[in-house]
Amino acid sequence: MTGNITVDLTDGCWGNVNVCVGGRCGGVCADTWTPEKAAMLCENLGCGNRVLAATTKPKGSRVVIKSMHSTEETTHLSQCNFVMRDENDKTCDHNPAYVVCSGSVKAKWSSSRDKCSGNVEVQYEGRSFPVCTNALANKDTQNTICGELRCGYAVDEIGYFGDTAAGSRTISNIQCSARDESLAECIIDVKRSTCSPGALQCSGWSKMALTVNKACSGVPIVYSKGKISAISLEGWTNTEGERLCRDLDCGSLKSVNTTTTDCFWTANFSCAAGKIPDNIWDCENNVYVSEESQSKKQLFIECQDEPAVTLSEGCFGEVKIDGVEVCDSHWKESDAQMVCEEQNCSNAIADSRHVIEPSPNKDYHHVSCEDNHYTLGQCKRFMGKCFGRLVSVYCVRMLSRKDMAFESGDYDDLTSPTNELEQLNRFRSESEVPAEDDRSSSSLPYDDVEVPTVAPRTRGNRGNRGNRDAPGQSAGNRLFLTDEDEPESYEYDDVEAGADAPLTHAEVHERTQTPTGGEGNLDPRPVSQA
Repeated sequence: MTGNITVDLTDGCWGNVNVCVGGRCGGVCADTWTPEKAAMLCENLGCGNRVLAATTKPKGSRVVIKSMHSTEETTHLSQCNFVMRDENDKTCDHNPAYVVCSGSVKAKWSSSRDKCSGNVEVQYEGRSFPVCTNALANKDTQNTICGELRCGYAVDEIGYFGDTAAGSRTISNIQCSARDESLAECIIDVKRSTCSPGALQCSGWSKMALTVNKACSGVPIVYSKGKISAISLEGWTNTEGERLCRDLDCGSLKSVNTTTTDCFWTANFSCAAGKIPDNIWDCENNVYVSEESQSKKQLFIECQDEPAVTLSEGCFGEVKIDGVEVCDSHWKESDAQMVCEEQNCSNAIADSRHVIEPSPNKDYHHVSCEDNHYTLGQCKRFMGKCFGRLVSVYCVRMLSRKDMAFESGDYDDLTSPTNELEQLNRFRSESEVPAEDDRSSSSLPYDDVEVPTVAPRTRGNRGNRGNRDAPGQSAGNRLFLTDEDEPESYEYDDVEAGADAPLTHAEVHERTQTPTGGEGNLDPRPVSQA
């Protein structure tokens, strides 16, 4: 054969073998192809030094080479002797040689929302397969994946969050050494099997949210390794805003506004001109933000699709997002507290039971909330079948001043099982309850937008604030105190009275001892608590 000869693969580092000889291009007959030729081709193309098992049948192609012949001195397949296929030879029809090189395998994150954290997938023959938890058990494998994705080193295995297709192919085994820099150097097996898929968090992780009062509008904030950074207006366009809204499951960009502030913004995002980014992190720039721009501009983003979170019965019932129920697959008790606060329904009753069974033919929301989320709409979510129960939440309704007013001396129904206060007293509700205006602070002069600037809220201060009583008792949960169980002094260091704090009126009854040791008459002694 004379002239220029090239041998490659149709999809870069995997696909049908493609040979061009004397102006004719096409496939090679698989009957004469050998594993040695496949390994040499992978090395010739810079696609790794191993051949992986194929999971799909080769695409149909026109076969032009009947056979290739090499010698011991052959180092490149273009040096082979080629036997062209006769036009009347039908033996190789629909049977082209097909190769998958180890260099075609790439690690990736399944979601574009977070940086360097989430479900791990492997691109294999142009498809993305989940990685089994067992395949991520080796620390060298974890570090290789984080290193390949330019995310530093592995920090921890985290919980997988997403839908899993039964019977689909998975990456069942990955064996990397400490010196491997990418999965192309590792041993990888793919199988059609069911396993628990895995997820990782690397040292370079970052997360983003919009923060003020809503899930899909506010000041964009970057959370990373315990630090919080706001984003500079410098370089920001509608392209970045559109990408951010979609990554946060907030639909399309609605508007971008600015405000003047004295704070310093250290994060900068600017997408390359003419390029559509795969996620907002593709636009992140490690550039110096000038002090002048830091001291003047702050972003305020508003997206189209603000999720509507409701309880079916007002302050209790099934949790719904945009009218669709939520599955309890990843639900936590702290999520219930967040929903009650979001609905202005005070505290959640602990240990609420989820008893409603889902429909087997319907998709439901699955949500996963983290410490930096303060509305359910900010949490990660996906739609899928529910194999557990549907979430129900019950909140302790905040009683108004009118509800708490008692007429002096009328206590006949306080011992009744149906009395509302006695019912509420059965539940522990020691979580901090923010006032209605707790989510706002001083206003900043936004252009055409009145939005308060606040420190990003987290849920780190939610939950039990401590119990000053003996185990099983709580002074905050008792309706009446007597002289015997009233401590000598109370410390209220963690209570800050405010002008708008609701007043709770109660009456403490002093009891007198009868000669027989029984209880005497209750003498009411009015007490007001602010």
